Amino acid sequence: MPHKRNPVASAVVLSAALRVPGLVSTLLTAIVQEHERGLGGWHAEWETLPEIVSLSAGALHQIVAIIPKLEIDAERMRQNLEARTD
Repeated sequence: MPHKRNPVASAVVLSAALRVPGLVSTLLTAIVQEHERGLGGWHAEWETLPEIVSLSAGALHQIVAIIPKLEIDAERMRQNLEARTD
């Protein structure tokens, strides 16, 4: 159906937005390092940081593809705002 628009790119961005905070939490937890040859903390960072970068880059790539295709209907936006204030 040519009129149908699946928001796949938006779903990718939303998925990244939901996953990244948990990964940031992992990084923050791994900040505490034992003296000298700490075990575990930096290992968690090695896997987590590239995943955050990958998710962020993927989301940015999708956003760059979405923005030029946005169609803004200012009148409809105004109607929606007025409907909410009643």
